[in-house]
Amino acid sequence: MLNLRTVSPTLFSLSYIGSELTGARYRPLFASLAPDVASESLAVIASTHVTPDSGTGLVHCAPAHGTEDYNMFREQSLISSISSIVCHVGEGGLFTNEVAQVVGKEAGETLVGQPVLDSGSKSIVGLLKSMGCLLKIERFKHRYPYDWKTDRPVIVTYV
Repeated sequence: MLNLRTVSPTLFSLSYIGSELTGARYRPLFASLAPDVASESLAVIASTHVTPDSGTGLVHCAPAHGTEDYNMFREQSLISSISSIVCHVGEGGLFTNEVAQVVGKEAGETLVGQPVLDSGSKSIVGLLKSMGCLLKIERFKHRYPYDWKTDRPVIVTYV
């Protein structure tokens, strides 16, 4: 079920049932910033742990950080083992050098060492803004584990 709505003279809003997007291909958001990295189109994949009642129903996947994502990637043969996963977050929740594989060398240099849940996230928002890709900023408290003392998300890594 496609629902098209005009937001402004140059911006349109499309609504889909998530299952209708399964198999559709897309180009990674930061592909234009990382021309030295293979930027083949990727397929939208479905998973039962992604639902519209806890957000948009469309999420990025991080197999290095979530059991459901990891298992889904294994089931889809997108990874062969834990050692084949690239993890962009290291000790202390800081961006690692591997982030340049996604955002390119120049942007990566500005992110490395930044805390993912603080200035790193703000830098990503700034990067999206500079690319003209930011449509909306909305705070959303995810359903992953939170530290009961600090009320901050716990970053889980499997690599």
